[in-house]
Amino acid sequence: MQKGLASIAISSNSIVTYPKDGPEYMAEEAKKFKYSFPYLYDESQEVAKAFRAVCTPEFYLFKKDEQRKFELFYHGQFDDSRPSNNVPVTGRDLSR
Repeated sequence: MQKGLASIAISSNSIVTYPKDGPEYMAEEAKKFKYSFPYLYDESQEVAKAFRAVCTPEFYLFKKDEQRKFELFYHGQFDDSRPSNNVPVTGRDLSR
């Protein structure tokens, strides 16, 4: 963890509806793009429901310092881009 930032990715997509979001494809993607963080699969969607996730991908950013526990300071999408919509990846929503 560098500068107090840690990342994980969790896929909660149904492999019935989205077969290419299954664990075997996730492992290939993580290797191909050299993910430096864990990429987990939430088969039951319990994690997504507990965090009230509504889009894919959805981001949760937490901050922590010596006086406080982890505190959620951002919850939402990265930007309006999606794999099928040809909108450029900008990260605009994270900069708000």
